[in-house]
Amino acid sequence: MAADYLKLLEQKLGIKFTIVYPKNLAEAVEFAKQGQIDMIAGIVVTKERNEYLNFLKPYLETPNVIIDNGKYNFVDSIYNLFGKVVAVEKSNAVHEWLQNDYPEIKLVEAIDPRSALK
Repeated sequence: MAADYLKLLEQKLGIKFTIVYPKNLAEAVEFAKQGQIDMIAGIVVTKERNEYLNFLKPYLETPNVIIDNGKYNFVDSIYNLFGKVVAVEKSNAVHEWLQNDYPEIKLVEAIDPRSALK
């Protein structure tokens, strides 16, 4: 969806974006921190990111979900994860939120979503 919005912006503004393909989200965020890219489409606002990015009003909001292997009880609250090991993509907004707000959860940093699921 973000790509479609960018194409529409190109048409409406008469500009052309140069697309950069980072290896993963962590690399894209690092590019933004270092000023190597001007924009990231589809990234979530966090306290840390507000220090080096200017966010516009979101055009879409999506929920976060918890995926488990089915061996445990239903997780209906963040508090059910206290004392558990949770894999999350490094530089994902959820990673930052969990790390800062819920130190009771042991995080395993994954390089990308596929690795986190594995």
